[in-house]
Amino acid sequence: MVVQGGVGVGLLAGFALGWSSMVQVADTENPANLRYYSVLRVGAVWTLLARLQEGGLAGTLFAMAVTLAVISLVLPSGAPPDKARRMAIGHCVYVAMFVASGLLFRHASYFRSGSAKT
Repeated sequence: MVVQGGVGVGLLAGFALGWSSMVQVADTENPANLRYYSVLRVGAVWTLLARLQEGGLAGTLFAMAVTLAVISLVLPSGAPPDKARRMAIGHCVYVAMFVASGLLFRHASYFRSGSAKT
């Protein structure tokens, strides 16, 4: 059940980030917005390296959260304060979703490895 929750939250966050990035690129035609796709690339590469094991997927999702946080800090928005605030809130929501999914996978790997005393 924990693994399914992690998969669901991670896929939802990845799909929403990809969709919103696609809409932003189409609306603004700003190539700087293509940087958000690097979060999805990090996820794809690390997922292959993790071989779909829970512990590795937890690290994948944490790496995606860090990548998105760094992009949101480095990428200047140049937007009015109200829009910049909404963008910051959206970034925080995505980072929180990636971290929550990573924690679910870490929890699943902890119990699967037999480290937990039952």
